[in-house]
Amino acid sequence: MLTEVSMILYYTVTSSFRSLVRRRGYFSSFIMIGLLFFLFFFSWKWVDFFSSWIILETVLQEMAKEDEAASFQPLILLLTILRTGTILVCFFLFLAVILYTKHFYKQKAGIEQEEIVIKRLLGERSAIIASEFVLEAGYILVFFGSISLVLSTIIFKKLLRDIQVLGAFQNVVERFDPHHGIEFLLFLVVICLTLLSIFYTVYRQADREALASPSSTNSGDKEED
Repeated sequence: MLTEVSMILYYTVTSSFRSLVRRRGYFSSFIMIGLLFFLFFFSWKWVDFFSSWIILETVLQEMAKEDEAASFQPLILLLTILRTGTILVCFFLFLAVILYTKHFYKQKAGIEQEEIVIKRLLGERSAIIASEFVLEAGYILVFFGSISLVLSTIIFKKLLRDIQVLGAFQNVVERFDPHHGIEFLLFLVVICLTLLSIFYTVYRQADREALASPSSTNSGDKEED
């Protein structure tokens, strides 16, 4: 039993890697996935920055004298509006990464329809076929997502340094402590949800191809006879 599982796992991993290597013409779609990841991480950094700024202004308001405390309220309100806006942008980019990647692999499964039918005729289960697509998508998401995460961090830090050089919001920038742990957790959540959606989509598509294949039609005719 353990040997059979190991062989299935080895076959799935190697097959997904070969499929990734031999395909051409998908690079622009991979770049688009990376761009969506970059925009998602970059918008999240602004959410984190505005949240940190609001906390700082709230603390300063509590420490201020009663006649000065009211002066902090307009800025806190403005920052809250900006944070809410960036949260909405971040949420839509979160969905965009998942839906675009899912749509891409759904189209890819349609292009490879004949290959999927052949695999089904040879007795390969829909779950194995879907797992191959999931592993291939996993390689892409981890690779381009990691690059986007690093690039967004570098660019955001450069932007904060430029703000400090200009002398604007220097105290806020110096006290800003980014939450890299939450960012990495979001990265994992995006990947997991995307892979689950791809598995479900390809699994259903492979099952439909199996039902529409000639062998299943012939077997149905024999049962009627």
